[in-house]
Amino acid sequence: MPLIYSHNDKIYSHVIWEIVEDEQFFFSKFSLNKIELKIYQLKNTTSKKIEFLSARYLLRLLKLKPNDLYYLKNGAPKLKSKNNLSISHCNGYSTVLISEVSCGVDIETFRDKIFKVKDRFLNEIDIKNNDIKSVFNLTTIWCLKESVFKAENSPGLNFKNQIFIKSIEKKSKTAELFVKRLNSERDYKCNLLFNSKYICTTVFSND
Repeated sequence: MPLIYSHNDKIYSHVIWEIVEDEQFFFSKFSLNKIELKIYQLKNTTSKKIEFLSARYLLRLLKLKPNDLYYLKNGAPKLKSKNNLSISHCNGYSTVLISEVSCGVDIETFRDKIFKVKDRFLNEIDIKNNDIKSVFNLTTIWCLKESVFKAENSPGLNFKNQIFIKSIEKKSKTAELFVKRLNSERDYKCNLLFNSKYICTTVFSND
């Protein structure tokens, strides 16, 4: 089974799955409840359906009951329990993060097309503090901002003008960022997981 990363402690649990299976594999492992089945049937491509199934399988590996999960109007997944939940999938990978504090996770593969959209999410602080000629750094910046967007769960939060990446430390696999609002700033603890194919970022509120 391609469970390629697993971490579990008192604060958070995090797993990453490399998707190489078809739909039948996941259906042989578990059954969808009525709500999950409805969401699954709305997926319009086989790849999206498999991504959905892989994430639901990860939830079960983490011993979460399907009925504990629900969705906000903006599509964000939430748990009825006190824990916080974040889910991501991209190009053959899926990942789930559960934490006692506000958290977010994102996973992205490295693609040169990131250069074509960089102006949509980079701000002056991002550019000043990071090498924006690097595919790794650009993808990491996007990934971090996506993770924070999930953690904040605040509709309208602007990637370019409100989320700032102060540093990316590849050697220590950490990063520094903050979210700026009208009268406040919020820092997050950030971790990086990566290899030659993908980057996965996790962020945790310091509040």
